[in-house]
Amino acid sequence: MLKILRLFLVIAYVIFLSGCASLATAPEKEQLAKFDKAFLVPLEDLPVSVGPEFNYVLPGVGGSLQYTQAAGIFNTLSVLAQMPNAFKRAEMISKTLDKNMNAKETWQPTRQLSAMAADYIKTNGKTVSIAEKPLKLPNQTSTTINHWYNDNGPIAEYRSLPASQSTFVLEIEAGASILSGDILLEIRMKLIDPATGKVIGRNREWETVDLPEVEETFKDNGRVYKATYLSTGQKLIRESLAYYGLIMEE
Repeated sequence: MLKILRLFLVIAYVIFLSGCASLATAPEKEQLAKFDKAFLVPLEDLPVSVGPEFNYVLPGVGGSLQYTQAAGIFNTLSVLAQMPNAFKRAEMISKTLDKNMNAKETWQPTRQLSAMAADYIKTNGKTVSIAEKPLKLPNQTSTTINHWYNDNGPIAEYRSLPASQSTFVLEIEAGASILSGDILLEIRMKLIDPATGKVIGRNREWETVDLPEVEETFKDNGRVYKATYLSTGQKLIRESLAYYGLIMEE
């Protein structure tokens, strides 16, 4: 019963985040046939979203100096979890987790997933390049991401790509939320013909995966969280590319 309730909450949250998202569309085979190159554009990463129901109490496993130093981020989470304003609490926890995951090196999951997408597309005989800088939306929030996803164009940013190169543009957005002990990962893509600026394909895929306890998930700068994110994201990337006809379905 609890699992069903969690699933219901996740689905409701997906609908809330998606707003009035446009229906998925795939290009005709004839449209794809004219392209032999791909230009992938990852969107700028947002911090992991944390649901307002997030609650964390630091386990009472000792008060030694060694334990206190090891706890680090978890002491902070335990304090933040006591904040009375649920949405402010979620915002602060999100920033704390993001800082922890970027402590040793910059965590750029959308760029990593874009690199995976590039490798998949190359197997179909196309030349692929990835934008050096991520696409940054103004005041990047779930609302602006929905607006980006629903925008049919014409999109003028890629008109500078030579028409003779027969290049299509694939914009990729990845976002994660932590809800009731699960990670909800969503991948959105837009396929653009730079010659016309028109969106010729779009789709979104999402999946939830159980996470272990907070200490296990986010220790070592979020090692388990990052591995779960990328393995799930790789699956969703593959499904999205297959939907477009850019790779063969497995």
